[in-house]
Amino acid sequence: MVLPAAAQQASPVRLFLDCDRGCDRSYIRTEITLVDFVTERTAADVHLLITSERTGSGGSVYSLAFIGQRDFRALSDTLSYTSNGTNTDDERRRGLTTAIESGLVRYIARTPWASDMHITLVRDELTDQQEAEMTDQVDPWNYWVYSLSGGGNYRGEESSNSGQLRLNLSANRTTEEWKVRMSAFGRYNERNFDIGDDQTVTSIQRSGSVWLMAVKSMGQHWSAGGTVFLNSSSQDNTDASITVGPAIEYNVFPYAQSTRREFRFQYGFRYDFRDYEKITIFDVTSESLLRHSLEARLDVKQPWGELRLNSELSHLLTNFDRSLTDSYRFEIDGGAEIRIARGLSVDFGAGYQRIRDQLFLPLENISEEDILLGTRRLPTGYEFNVRFGFSYRFGSIYNNVVNPRFGF
Repeated sequence: MVLPAAAQQASPVRLFLDCDRGCDRSYIRTEITLVDFVTERTAADVHLLITSERTGSGGSVYSLAFIGQRDFRALSDTLSYTSNGTNTDDERRRGLTTAIESGLVRYIARTPWASDMHITLVRDELTDQQEAEMTDQVDPWNYWVYSLSGGGNYRGEESSNSGQLRLNLSANRTTEEWKVRMSAFGRYNERNFDIGDDQTVTSIQRSGSVWLMAVKSMGQHWSAGGTVFLNSSSQDNTDASITVGPAIEYNVFPYAQSTRREFRFQYGFRYDFRDYEKITIFDVTSESLLRHSLEARLDVKQPWGELRLNSELSHLLTNFDRSLTDSYRFEIDGGAEIRIARGLSVDFGAGYQRIRDQLFLPLENISEEDILLGTRRLPTGYEFNVRFGFSYRFGSIYNNVVNPRFGF
């Protein structure tokens, strides 16, 4: 879409860009000269709320909700843009910017600029191979996407040194009917401290896991699946463990609306077998457990802000002599970001865990070195956190100029 240079100096449409993740704001403001960007939602003619979800190929699906305000309050629309996992950052931001421009056409068409607006559709020539692939719709990878990453670091000074190695593997397959996830993770972390008198304190942490999940779609509100989890952790006194079990989930809202709102309930069973490094406080070196859990999650993204709430209760079904009183865990965490008034927004959150399932704690006393270096879990009955913040912006509401000098 092209507009005369004279018209681009002052736009009759004010746009509030509401996109916290995955948006290059400077690029968007530089490339789109069709509107005046404003920093206050209530001063905008159009509120653009952009949310995103990951795709099975490692890319993202962006949902662009154009919410009309003021003279455009009766005109709202929702578009989508999909970025492939192999797209570069530049390709992704160019595609998203083009999608934003497309959504703005309806609003520009209702302004005095409409008579000067020219729309051009550009189509690249496709090779014979590309046309054949589009016609046949054959995916040689059968929707599987693989990823491999790893790395390490080493740091040292006169009296201490530390090093770390890590490796990640994943394989994912996503279709409308099935969602399959597989991942493997390993990490080795060693720290050495010279405390004088030819004494050295060494801290070693080892952890590794393999996780598999398969989920079957059962309509717009239901899904069912299961997970397998293998784990080893020196911090959790675990040589090896395996957890396997099914689960079922219900979403109050259709899954298609998950970028804007979701309210999910999930119930599942899990069988655990654990082999411990050291004898535990319950005088065992290995054990089998059966537990069940219920989780509820609410996530709402709206022009007024975002609301998040998550809670889970898990409880042992075996070893009833201790499970009815001690072997359970309850977690709840929530937060919100709310726009209170013109230029003023607040965000806050809190979380709490009631912990009664630390079955892995070793019987022997934890050394001072392990406590200070964090190499062993400490016994606790609860954890909590509180978060809060605010922002207030005043002054000019216009935000069209981009100046990248000095990196700010």
